[in-house]
Amino acid sequence: MKTIKTIYTLLIAAMLPLLSPAEVKIATVSVNLTTKTVAMEVQYDTEARTAVLGNGHNACLPQYTAGRIVIPAEVYISGVRYAVTGINELAFRLCNALTRVDISEGVTTVGDFAFVGCSNLQEVSLPSTLTTVGGGAFVGLDKLTVVRSKAVTAPAWTWNDVFEYDGEVTTNLTRGRDLGRTLYVSQGATDSYRAKSFGDAIGWSDAFPRIYEMPDDDIFQEIGTLAELRQLRDYVNQGLIGDIGVYGGATNFRLTADITFDGTEQWTPIGTSEHPFEGTFDGG
Repeated sequence: MKTIKTIYTLLIAAMLPLLSPAEVKIATVSVNLTTKTVAMEVQYDTEARTAVLGNGHNACLPQYTAGRIVIPAEVYISGVRYAVTGINELAFRLCNALTRVDISEGVTTVGDFAFVGCSNLQEVSLPSTLTTVGGGAFVGLDKLTVVRSKAVTAPAWTWNDVFEYDGEVTTNLTRGRDLGRTLYVSQGATDSYRAKSFGDAIGWSDAFPRIYEMPDDDIFQEIGTLAELRQLRDYVNQGLIGDIGVYGGATNFRLTADITFDGTEQWTPIGTSEHPFEGTFDGG
């Protein structure tokens, strides 16, 4: 009887690889990041049809990639759609030409040291789906002064060093104040971000001495004069729409009056190949 049990055990062990519920692979895909297309390495789950950016060891895209990027909500591998649910450890390590990162809805985690060494990163937008930020994810980024988070519940920290290496409250408060860091959150979410995000030790309000609430997405900035339309055009063409200092970060606009051109100026279109208009415009 003992021999039979041993045989069954060996058979089951031999079959385990065949019974694996999913296969996780690494692939390189072409991804549109705002106005540019780059090759990006992703780790993907063939059963769950999900992907995370990066392989957990190196930067997932060329480290010279510059300017603003939008983390995609999906990637396609061999014609199959994979939902992007996370940013892996070290995924953007030493990508020091990035200046702004917008993370799309659907992403739930940012891995440890995901943006370490992104020394020119100035602004980050986090989606409403984000639940967890890894240790050192944005550590030591002196130019990162604006973070916008749509998550109604403050994403938890997996360690105390998300923004500062030593993870001390005093260091975070001092650096946050000296650098002028500002955190913009969804309506009614302020209390959640003022609570601690790593146990009872530290949290968002320690790293960001200033926390403000953003306008709801369905609020429209009104445009009623030719001067206001020109101003909107100039902001769009300079790539400033979406920055919190311009229209409070609004990207939705509504025309409230008929605007007549006097015919003496040659109108410059709104949006360029480098800075396309990515909001909504209700012409009435």
